[in-house]
Amino acid sequence: MTVRRSELARRRKAQGLSQEQLAEALHVDRITVYRWEAGRNEPQPYLWPKLAALLGISRSELVQLLSPQPGAFPTPPAATPLSGAQDTEHLAKALTDSARFFDGPIIGYFELQLRTYMSYDGTEGPRTALPGVLGLLRAVKDNAREVPHRVRGDLLRFGAKSAEFAGWLYRDLQETAAARFWHDRATEWAQEAGDLPFQGYVLLKR
Repeated sequence: MTVRRSELARRRKAQGLSQEQLAEALHVDRITVYRWEAGRNEPQPYLWPKLAALLGISRSELVQLLSPQPGAFPTPPAATPLSGAQDTEHLAKALTDSARFFDGPIIGYFELQLRTYMSYDGTEGPRTALPGVLGLLRAVKDNAREVPHRVRGDLLRFGAKSAEFAGWLYRDLQETAAARFWHDRATEWAQEAGDLPFQGYVLLKR
């Protein structure tokens, strides 16, 4: 069961922003802002600095507003989802100092987010799913070279899976150049991670 983030909505209204205006400023859909406030999901971390500025609060205050509620997400195999302000702050640290803070639970959190976007594709179509998937891919790209060696392979495997999914979303949208780009990136990351079966799968599906 999710819990509505009433304080997040209150902060938005205090700044004189509608859901549509906040969405436009962040380059997301209005339904995305609605889902944040409804507690159904949360903003991609790369949006946090701008979101905090638009709401007139500090990043630590935003972390408190976005803290997931216990039981809001299922637990994937061999991964513990982030929960509570402390873990959400850990995510923020991992994305600004990946060499020190990036670890398995962060990748587990990314996996949960990807599952959410995959469900959006099934229920609401590729345009709804794509922005979140691209946010995850940006996190992989920005951090893959800096993360500790012990988690780099897992991050690249996750990146390959996300890139392959992005390729299919673009193909559904009939944007063949973008689809080809992400399928190529999926192949490269799978090869770099040493995941030859997935590399073969991507090549076969293309």
